[in-house]
Amino acid sequence: MNTPQLTRNIFNDMTSLKGFSKAVQDYYIYLVDGTGIKLTFDDRRMAYAHEFWNDDINALPRRMKSGDPDHFKKSGFLAFWLRREPPIMCWDDRGVEYDSLPKSIAFQVDYLKTYGREYGAFMLGYSICRHFESTRNGGAYDGSRYDLTQKYVDDMMFFMKRMNVSPHALFMIYESLFMRTPKF
Repeated sequence: MNTPQLTRNIFNDMTSLKGFSKAVQDYYIYLVDGTGIKLTFDDRRMAYAHEFWNDDINALPRRMKSGDPDHFKKSGFLAFWLRREPPIMCWDDRGVEYDSLPKSIAFQVDYLKTYGREYGAFMLGYSICRHFESTRNGGAYDGSRYDLTQKYVDDMMFFMKRMNVSPHALFMIYESLFMRTPKF
């Protein structure tokens, strides 16, 4: 499966539960493609994640007095709520024959079984930020310059799984990953 199509309209599409569910499900299905893992989505949790995310995004301009939230803030709150109200009921690896898998796929299956909740949430938000930053000013997509190291991802997953990470911390993490030199 190819990477899910991200556009600059993704947040507008995600204001409806249908658009939110499609974007989230497409991304999570992409993550497990080729691993043999079967996902079971939970419609109730998906609706909760959507509702809480939408409420926070709509309240941000009043709380922060910063106008319309940018893609970093929207992605930070998205990752927070997908982690807090995970839309996946089950990451089922029954039937996956680990011994016959290539090492890289076996690693991916094990990683998703351990950190799927955190990884899906963080990487969807990160992928959206990467898309926005890579196509800034109408430029061509160049996401490869924003690749994360495995060590960074491992540390981030441990941090998200074991600590209480706020949506504000997440949007600052996303923004710091794409920092540009400030103009004074």
